[in-house]
Amino acid sequence: MNFKSIPKLLQTNLHFVWVILFFILHGYAQSYQLVPLEDLLILTCQITIAGIIFFALSTRFFRSKIKGGIFTSAVLIIILFFGAFQDFFRDTKFLSILSYLRPLILICLILIIIFFFYLKRTRLSFKKTIVYINSLFLVYLMIEIVTIFFLSSSASSADGKTLREFKSAPCDSCKAPSVYLVVMDEYMGAEGLKEYFHYSNSSFENFLDSREFRVFKNSKSNYQRTLFSMASILNMRYIPELSEGEMDERYAYNKVLSLLRNNVVCNIFQHNGYKTINLSPFEIRNAPSEIISTELPQRIELIAAQTMVYRIVKYMPGWLADLKIIARSKKGELTIVDANELAMKRALTIAEGQGTSPVFAYVHLMMPHPPFVFDSLGRKTGFWSQNLSPVETDKAYFQYLVYTNHRIEKFIQQLQQATMHKAVIALMSDHGYRAAAQSDIQHAYQTLNAIFLPDRNYGPWYDGMSNVNQFRMLLNSVFGQRLPLLKDSIVYQSGLD
Repeated sequence: MNFKSIPKLLQTNLHFVWVILFFILHGYAQSYQLVPLEDLLILTCQITIAGIIFFALSTRFFRSKIKGGIFTSAVLIIILFFGAFQDFFRDTKFLSILSYLRPLILICLILIIIFFFYLKRTRLSFKKTIVYINSLFLVYLMIEIVTIFFLSSSASSADGKTLREFKSAPCDSCKAPSVYLVVMDEYMGAEGLKEYFHYSNSSFENFLDSREFRVFKNSKSNYQRTLFSMASILNMRYIPELSEGEMDERYAYNKVLSLLRNNVVCNIFQHNGYKTINLSPFEIRNAPSEIISTELPQRIELIAAQTMVYRIVKYMPGWLADLKIIARSKKGELTIVDANELAMKRALTIAEGQGTSPVFAYVHLMMPHPPFVFDSLGRKTGFWSQNLSPVETDKAYFQYLVYTNHRIEKFIQQLQQATMHKAVIALMSDHGYRAAAQSDIQHAYQTLNAIFLPDRNYGPWYDGMSNVNQFRMLLNSVFGQRLPLLKDSIVYQSGLD
């Protein structure tokens, strides 16, 4: 090979920069519109600075820029694309054992050490290798740039399609009440509570009746995972873009986050003069979340979560706690409690201070979803679901659900008083109690669904309604629309959020 005729760009020892840029652009393409550009720039700078420092140290140790560059690129590939390797092993049946985090990290470290000593002893020039690495990643970079360009074009056309399909304004004679969507995460419906826990939830339902809610019997979710369920509810449709086999993949996670961010329901309300208040852990366009995020990676974490460093930092405290080296942190419990209380307090503040413009408020409460922080009397339990046996988990969940009933009763009373009974309040769960699915898969889909309408006209509403039709019914009955109802079905899924 005549290296004099090869462009300098393909002979550079700084090819680790292409590795970093490919990682960033590939992650951005997979998480398009979900990652703020300023956060992306910060992450790029952080990784690049770390790469330059590592390259300088490697060059000095190997006394060769060629070896230093190759070692830096190899280490960055392992660290940055760690999540991709883990997903590959998980999805390959005979290699699935390698997908467990601790052994996979150990394997990666062993490979890095072996490669380090190989480079230290070898006398190969690696000139062809450098040309190959540079050429390969430059091609990858061009592919990602083209992909982002097409994503940008398709996103614009999709936005237009959304408004064309559902842009019908409320009828002129219809009033425009504020709408409060209150979601209790993993709340099991009355039928499931009776079948699985032998518990009658009549006290809570009687309370709702006394507040002039309509409580639907045999209501159910369409999905048993929060992200899929909420994406379906707020887009008033099923998610046919994803097959059951794809629902555990990173692509599916990013897809439903994108559907949530650009959801049809918020677009409709915003298009008709409503102010959207986002009191959920999810990102919604033109309505930034006012609540601290849950453990689910969002924003720049969608990219950073694929790295080895992120996963070590996230899971190391749990490993040490399992080994009894440190006490298990209660930070997660406190964060969720604070988020729930903040969401309810903020909703009441908005209701009390609301002017003439109507609002659509999405209030997502992580209760009785684990961790099961309180018992039925409101006492701190200190329970973490992953430390409990199935029997203990059931008991803790049930206790927390009873506490949730008492807390929500107080919140509903305050919310109706603050809105002077003039706002729509949809009180529902995103899915049922998933741990009970081992007894009967239907338990994971049995939900609570109750609605309060200012005019109390509940005629068109029906028992057995599933979540996908919630806003179709609301827009039809309150805003005079004629959206067709979808078949009430459930989509069977394996795994959890």
